[in-house]
Amino acid sequence: MNSSESLGSSDHTVFMALVPVLVQCFGLIILGFVAGQFKLLTGAQVKGLGVYVTTFALPAIFFTVMVTIDFSDVDWNVVLAVSLGKLAIFLFSMGIVLVISRGRSIGLAGILAIFTSQSNDVALAYPVLRLLYPDLASYIYLFAPAQLVILNPFAYFALEWHRTQEKAAVHSVMALDDQPSHHITPKFPFKRILKVFRHVISNPLFFMTAIGVFFNFLLKHKLPSIVEGFFKDLGASFSATALFYLGFSMVGKLSAIDRRGVYTLVFILIGKVLISPFITREIAVLLLAHQPLNSSVPKSSFAFLYAAAPTAPPVFLFSAKFGIIPEVIGAGLVIGTFLYAPIMFIFAGMATLVNVDPGLYDNTLERAAICLSWASLLCCTWTLTILIVTKKAQKMPYRVLVCLMVSVLTFCFSVAIGSIWEPWTWDPKVGATWSQYIKFMTFFLACTGARVWTAFLGIALVFQVKRRRPPSNRAQSAFAALGVILPIAVTATLMLTSHNTSVRDVNPAFHYGRTQVDNNVSTYANIFNGGSLYLFVNLVNIFPVHLPVSKQPFTQSHCQRGRRG
Repeated sequence: MNSSESLGSSDHTVFMALVPVLVQCFGLIILGFVAGQFKLLTGAQVKGLGVYVTTFALPAIFFTVMVTIDFSDVDWNVVLAVSLGKLAIFLFSMGIVLVISRGRSIGLAGILAIFTSQSNDVALAYPVLRLLYPDLASYIYLFAPAQLVILNPFAYFALEWHRTQEKAAVHSVMALDDQPSHHITPKFPFKRILKVFRHVISNPLFFMTAIGVFFNFLLKHKLPSIVEGFFKDLGASFSATALFYLGFSMVGKLSAIDRRGVYTLVFILIGKVLISPFITREIAVLLLAHQPLNSSVPKSSFAFLYAAAPTAPPVFLFSAKFGIIPEVIGAGLVIGTFLYAPIMFIFAGMATLVNVDPGLYDNTLERAAICLSWASLLCCTWTLTILIVTKKAQKMPYRVLVCLMVSVLTFCFSVAIGSIWEPWTWDPKVGATWSQYIKFMTFFLACTGARVWTAFLGIALVFQVKRRRPPSNRAQSAFAALGVILPIAVTATLMLTSHNTSVRDVNPAFHYGRTQVDNNVSTYANIFNGGSLYLFVNLVNIFPVHLPVSKQPFTQSHCQRGRRG
């Protein structure tokens, strides 16, 4: 598995191939979600589908890989780096929860540790990593056993401990103290450890992995032809089935979450999406420092992208079984999975821009802007459709949100459609045509309008929180007028003061170079200052200062009380 020849570090065609791979994966997930939303399959049917995936298809893949892999070619530093990264985020999540709860929420610590360390690697991460790093993709099957055998048992033990504490609390409340506590406590560790050990041993993944390693040495890295076709076909059925099942299992996971649950959700998503990849990459860089750059950089990037994979659905089953914040874990599973597409697109783009010709950065940024514009078009269209169908577009503050969505739609449309006929890049040696001026004016008007309407949306929300009612018709008219006048004035100022000093830039927001940058900074500064002033004035009324009685202002009521005295 020599990765020095690995693709994905410099070839831009591989980066563009990410789009169809992500569409393939998330198309199946959305298909399963739609099937669940419209109840095209029953719960029993889907449960059987999940049993097939976890008991037959996935273990068959692990068995095939373990038998055919050549362990002498494996760079165990990569395996160690990813395993240490999992261990670090596992201990970090568990430690944070135990410190904050002062050791009382051991079950919660176990669930969150599994969430942040476990990855849906085979179903979601493998297709992407196989495209970017085909020589390293098989390493994924070496990471799962370490999680299964080393980390998960600690979390299972924490969950069993939590269950025992819950039962003890119930018994104490019901005054069922027939047996002294000192007779039960010594039996707890052995029983729970035995139960966790039995749970790990009975897992099909562990069993088939161990059998595969045994047959690897016995069969010299090759499956017999008589069973090769069987395991190949069984493993081939995993990907589509698992992704469809994942989408179906997301139905009903999003429910009402209280404020504490929101904080927990943000914490685990940040830990899984941001902290875990960077910790894993830094550990990989340290362990691979003795290797040449053309070998160590792809491996550390591979570890970085692997750690960004979303968590697997079994964590929700444990959360629901033990009754530990299932609504938060379910929401995290859904949000983390759907965030994986843009995050992987961005992270993979970062990984492919290592040690490349600086000239490729422009093309990569231009392609990224175009792809994100198409994605924004779809998202904004969906949001506007929901607002119009539910008739919320006629109410405040949704009116301001509609104006913001229209502005975003306009400048994304100008970038996406403009890329079909001609690139956004301008040649400084050739004068700009009228069509280019019109296209740029449309883009910049909409871009500035989006910034202005974002500020107005914040002001409208603060006004509604303070007054307990939407802004008056006069204020709404002022919003509408300023939302149109300000972008026109800013765009006209830029066009009149630039004097045809356009520069070549892949980003249409900076075609006019320093002049346009100054213009954008001024717009941002004015919006920030105005919004801050408005917030400062109104937050005084939202959060009033309670003065002591001796310092209360002298009012008419004081005079009346004095006269009565």
